[in-house]
Amino acid sequence: MNNRDYGIVVGIDQYPGLGSLEGAQRDAESFANWLVDPNGGGLPAGNVRKILTRQFHPPPPTCTAQANPNAHRFYSEVGDLLMDSAGNLRSFPIGRRLYLYFSGHGFLGSSNWEEAALYAANASRALPEHIPGTREADAVKASAAFDEIVLVMDCCRDVTLTGRISESHLCLPPDVTRGAAVRTCYAYAVRRGYQAQERQIEGDVQGVFTHVLLEALRRTPGDGEGRVTGQAVKDYIHNRWSDMVPDDGSTGPLIVVDSANDVVLAVRPPGPPAQAGAMPEQPLTQVIFSVEPPVTDSGIIVVMDGQLREIKRLSIRNSSASCALVPGIYKATIEGTSRQKLFQAMGGDVHEQL
Repeated sequence: MNNRDYGIVVGIDQYPGLGSLEGAQRDAESFANWLVDPNGGGLPAGNVRKILTRQFHPPPPTCTAQANPNAHRFYSEVGDLLMDSAGNLRSFPIGRRLYLYFSGHGFLGSSNWEEAALYAANASRALPEHIPGTREADAVKASAAFDEIVLVMDCCRDVTLTGRISESHLCLPPDVTRGAAVRTCYAYAVRRGYQAQERQIEGDVQGVFTHVLLEALRRTPGDGEGRVTGQAVKDYIHNRWSDMVPDDGSTGPLIVVDSANDVVLAVRPPGPPAQAGAMPEQPLTQVIFSVEPPVTDSGIIVVMDGQLREIKRLSIRNSSASCALVPGIYKATIEGTSRQKLFQAMGGDVHEQL
């Protein structure tokens, strides 16, 4: 367990003054579940603070002024994390990593920064109460309250809905030296001026970005030392995005990582040597899969190694797919079906029917 990691997860889907969403709260709960999963973030449940619409409104709110959660709810949770019972700041650093996750209506306004803000539930066009997510993360970083900050904002980044994003409400003493060394990974669902998307996925309305992010966190192979870095997750998401959102007019999500000082988001057994870039002298086996009876060309073949770790996802084209593998035992399945097969790669070419 990562006992020194903490998370604050905000999911708002009921906005009387802006129009409601369908999947924001579900997305937040899915991310919170990943945080406490021993095979995910590995946080103790008590280290994750959730701020969700359902905690305040069993029936949907009808009055903007009384809608919750408002911005104060977020600052109350932050205060409980940063301060002791007497209201004094705890000794920094408080822990290793802080996750900040926001899902709901958001905006960029007239800001020239790469940032985003989340509207509070009681926001309206005339009174746009909000949580300046990026600026709050920056304030925590500057204080070195944690060694690492992971910020996820699954919300729109419209540039015309409001004039400006407010400054951070956190008054934390900056630590210039240690703050500069804090590792960060900031992930935004969309780029400047675009709107985040909700879609029907696996029977539920979900935010596309959170769905793909969680898929990446669970499936991105570890490197030679088993580390799943922010850069590796970023690459997975960008490679997967066109499959999930083929009609996206933007260039996909914006994920900002420091490649020289990257965050390790998960640790799992490393993939086979070919995935880690090692042992190039080993002969590779070219595996050609034929799919009989055929499935649609949107089908996916999932290839797993001998320990049933996913190592490749192959798109089916013209009832076939292929890949190169180092010698070993593998399992292939057609995603969403019961069709599967064990096979062995021994060099040369191998033809397998699924």
